[in-house]
Amino acid sequence: MRRLINRADNQRGAVLVTALVFLVIMTLLGITAMSTNTLEERMAGNSQDINRAFQAAESGLRSAFSSDTAFAGTTAGYTISEQDNDLGDYSADWEFEVRFRDSEDISGFQDIGEAISSSTFRWYYSDVESGGSTESGASAQVVAGARALGQ
Repeated sequence: MRRLINRADNQRGAVLVTALVFLVIMTLLGITAMSTNTLEERMAGNSQDINRAFQAAESGLRSAFSSDTAFAGTTAGYTISEQDNDLGDYSADWEFEVRFRDSEDISGFQDIGEAISSSTFRWYYSDVESGGSTESGASAQVVAGARALGQ
């Protein structure tokens, strides 16, 4: 019986120390994995918000080009703007602004059917800016030029 007691007294707790070191290492790996996952999820959410803002800005641009009044002005200083709030299910906003820039007489040129039987036609140039934003604060800006033929 004494032999069993002596063997138990000779143990120094090596298995306990090894198990605790292993547990600490596994805990650190778990915390690192959770931190990395949280960061990646945040980055994916931000990327999605930026994409939504860009799509909202594109919607504003599309609305400008389909508007009946956006390109009606043909005098210096003509500007028109429009906006829409709560676009789609994710509450994005867009706005556009169209500014008349310049015009050019094309009656002396040979294109466009000799300027439609010698009538005076002009190219009217405008600048279009559209912006989109989301509730989270992401924003995007899209700029385009437009040219319209008119008398």
